[in-house]
Amino acid sequence: MGSSMGSGANKVRWIDMAKFVAMAAVMVDHTNGILYHRGSIAQASYFSVSLFILLMGITSYWSFERNFGKLKRKVLSGIIRIGGAYLLATAVYLITAYRSFDFLTYLTASIQFNASGPFYYVLLYIQLLLAAPVLFYALKLAVYKYSACKIKMIVICAIYGGGTLLVGSLTTRFTNILGIYGGGGKVLGGTYLFLLFVGMVLAENYKSLKGGLPGLMAFTALVACWWRFESCDCFALDARLPFGAGYNPPSVSSITMAFLVAGTVFNLGSVLERFRIGRKAAGAWAWLGRHTLYMFLYHRYFLDFWLGKLPIINGNIWVKRISYMAAMVLGSIAVEYAVGWAKAKFLGCKGLVAEMAEQSNPEH
Repeated sequence: MGSSMGSGANKVRWIDMAKFVAMAAVMVDHTNGILYHRGSIAQASYFSVSLFILLMGITSYWSFERNFGKLKRKVLSGIIRIGGAYLLATAVYLITAYRSFDFLTYLTASIQFNASGPFYYVLLYIQLLLAAPVLFYALKLAVYKYSACKIKMIVICAIYGGGTLLVGSLTTRFTNILGIYGGGGKVLGGTYLFLLFVGMVLAENYKSLKGGLPGLMAFTALVACWWRFESCDCFALDARLPFGAGYNPPSVSSITMAFLVAGTVFNLGSVLERFRIGRKAAGAWAWLGRHTLYMFLYHRYFLDFWLGKLPIINGNIWVKRISYMAAMVLGSIAVEYAVGWAKAKFLGCKGLVAEMAEQSNPEH
């Protein structure tokens, strides 16, 4: 018997768990040559951003449903949230690198999204966030119009999916934004657009999905088999297809692995929810997944500027691996809490000043 994970906190929990899996894969990718040297390990991590965008499609769809008449405000708030965090992170990286602040350098780095390698993701996210309402309305219209005939709805969704894949393929091959790396430098994120739409389709049909031990076993086996195939193929299949090289923006290999990992975490989450200790483990795992924005922005800060300078943790390889990963995760979370504390202090002082000004205003 499979248990539904389509309601309440459990629905969000496996999503957050999957976000941390994607973030862990990002960190594994970026520590290639530092914590390990096997190409097959790096190959196993390349699904990371594809999984992030698939999950973005799911959560965006749910969020838009809850805020149906406020989509513009929702998109704008999302851009402000990630944009503000990004601009601060850019300043932190540049000040640490140059031990000074030059506004022209800061402005150039901010526009080119290159103060740190992963920052391309910010532009990718913003582009997809702007495209998301169009895909949402198109999918909602199809659901409303063809809800009585599932075959027609499936055909329409397939046409939409094919359209996003075609657009993504064309923008992957024929567009360039300021030479920015990966999907950030492609109009509408290249083939990431397809993953965003598929995530929305999954969100619309979420209540019909069931997770459990059989699904966990099947998806785990598929992940292992696909990893083995990718390690042998090394994107040779993707090179023969018109969807990009397979890494960033993704082609068949990375897209497939993102689906398989998502399915594995979905089923694992369902299994863990059945046991008290499992629910506690899932809760802790999901808590980490709720902090992935700052992990994405700051993990390279600790990796590039600080961890290599600590000889104590650069001896035994397993001590090094555990220390590096813990520092990138916990250090980034610490930065997030510090920023939150500073914002609360600033806004609190700002509110107090505004209140004092209002009280001293002779017009009141």
